[in-house]
Amino acid sequence: MIEYGTVKRIKKNNTARVIITRHEMCGDCKACELGTSKKTMSVDAKNDINAKVGDKVALEMEFANFMKASGVAYGFPLIGFLLGIFIGYAIAPMFHLNEVYSGFFGGLILMFCAYGIIHLMDRRGRFGKDKYEPVITNVIDPNNNLLLNKYAKSETSEDEQ
Repeated sequence: MIEYGTVKRIKKNNTARVIITRHEMCGDCKACELGTSKKTMSVDAKNDINAKVGDKVALEMEFANFMKASGVAYGFPLIGFLLGIFIGYAIAPMFHLNEVYSGFFGGLILMFCAYGIIHLMDRRGRFGKDKYEPVITNVIDPNNNLLLNKYAKSETSEDEQ
């Protein structure tokens, strides 16, 4: 998976903060920015080619690793939610509770528990950060690249606003 962005800051440990413009394929779900209306998002990427602040760059992440990360981020909480629904629905009669509410709240509880476990595992480095971190692969001149003309125009119009 390749994305294009602009280096905004050079950080320690050979990484750079890159601002990426969301493209049409992202649609309007805004999940990556938690519902904000911004058209850009920032990401930390390995900077092995020593890109400088202001450089237009190409970022890559292996598709298999992207899918694994998506599976962890969305699959585990979904499984937790569904499991919580079934458990809540099953134990509701034992405690004389409404099955629908019990299942729903059981699903929410296990879903948030799954997010908490993912967060703790991530902080402890269980997912191997290097595998899922994007890498700056190329510095690009948008004026000489026909494929990026649309990208360059959209970024300059956002900077003017």
